Amino acid sequence: MNVMPYLIPAVLTFLVGLALWIIRRERKLLEYEVIASEPFPHGARTGKYFIIRLRNSGNTPVQDTRLRVSFSQGTIESARCSDDRLVTDLRTEGSELECTYPLLNPGERLALTVTAVGDRDISPPEVMARSLGVTATARREDSLSPYVTMVTSVVIVAGATTVLLVFWSSRQQAHIQESIAKLAQSSPQVWEAKLEKQKAELERERREEAEGRPDSPQVVFAILNSAGPSHLMARLIETGQDVTYWKTGLLLVHSFLLDQSNGTKYVGALEQLVATPMAASSLGFNLYLLAKIEKFRGNRDKAVNYLERCKKETPLMYEHLMRQDPLYDLAALQRVRKSRR
Repeated sequence: MNVMPYLIPAVLTFLVGLALWIIRRERKLLEYEVIASEPFPHGARTGKYFIIRLRNSGNTPVQDTRLRVSFSQGTIESARCSDDRLVTDLRTEGSELECTYPLLNPGERLALTVTAVGDRDISPPEVMARSLGVTATARREDSLSPYVTMVTSVVIVAGATTVLLVFWSSRQQAHIQESIAKLAQSSPQVWEAKLEKQKAELERERREEAEGRPDSPQVVFAILNSAGPSHLMARLIETGQDVTYWKTGLLLVHSFLLDQSNGTKYVGALEQLVATPMAASSLGFNLYLLAKIEKFRGNRDKAVNYLERCKKETPLMYEHLMRQDPLYDLAALQRVRKSRR
């Protein structure tokens, strides 16, 4: 009796189960990194700001993480978290700062911007972050993955699985080729139907293009006219570049900061913009801009909703923008733009 057809599936099932257990088992891991700015004059003293990023690199939530930041020289002048909703008990005293992160989900990263002032160049601070069962470690760019053991185990399992699959596939190749031949012979109608559908879709695209289907510049033109700030269309055209959705969103933000009396018009135009079909990267960027504007206007609930949409619908753009968020201050940008007018 040939037991191979029964033995190989059983072994494969065991190996796949082992790999899934290795990957899914609970791992707690916190990592932090410190990014320092260049020194800048602060009256008669020297100032410097540091961005302290804390990331849950494990696969399970971490609760009640206590963060402590301590400078060997200088004093802390200010501290600001990238998301005030996710930090509590933030307090500073002299050269030390302490706060609590109630919850960090897997893959979540928070940034804390700390500005310190001293009589000379300020060294990076000492960072300590601890929660039940885990202490944060410094992130190293040149280090190996913290899951070397896990990856090695998965590679071994994958290698064994591959060997068995190759062996098994050699025995089944004739059957597979026979099945493919039968499928090709028995279902020409299916392929013809798919081909006809593709032809119809292509013809529809050509017809709409020939009939003058509006492109992004014309869509933006209609949105600006509808919302009120139609004069911005001229500024978009004067750049000599393509009129894109993300550039339009950025122009609306800058115009909002310089023209507060017509602020609702710019916000309304941006709201219409995010309701327009566009590339996911442009949608995520414009949702982020709406959140920044609503937070600037004091509409906290709206800001949270737009950020949640950005995170849910365009997670990669959200992660990219959150890394830059501590540096994108609308109030500071407004001061600079008004001073240059």
